[in-house]
Amino acid sequence: MKAADNSGCSHIIISRTGVNRIKIVPLPNNKRDIKKFVKFSWKIYERDPYWVPPLIIDQINFIHKGVYHDTGIIQTFMVYRGNEPVGRIIAHYDRGYNERFNCRRGCFGFFECIDDPDVSNALLDALGGSGDGATLPGAWIAV
Repeated sequence: MKAADNSGCSHIIISRTGVNRIKIVPLPNNKRDIKKFVKFSWKIYERDPYWVPPLIIDQINFIHKGVYHDTGIIQTFMVYRGNEPVGRIIAHYDRGYNERFNCRRGCFGFFECIDDPDVSNALLDALGGSGDGATLPGAWIAV
């Protein structure tokens, strides 16, 4: 298995307003980068009066060394427009599940982004392996 290419991949979106460069970045599994991933939620929900923020340290520990690491492979992705983070997602491939049920399925979570179809499409493209994301066995989503 190859390690994630942390340089990310660029998606160039041509829209009516011009060229919009979006970069998908697979994050390494270290606490510094996972903290950035966790804190992105504040950008999305900070004005929602009903949002209850998670405990940052709990989220970092869950992602950095949680049970997912015992059963399979996880990869966090952030999407940037310029230097600004605009979305995030985690992909997980559970070896035990796939061996038991003789399939190749993955799942995803922590899917959050600004209200922009280009950003959400870029995040979902990272799951499908159409970009330069981490190389993992099988597919992120059901095949």
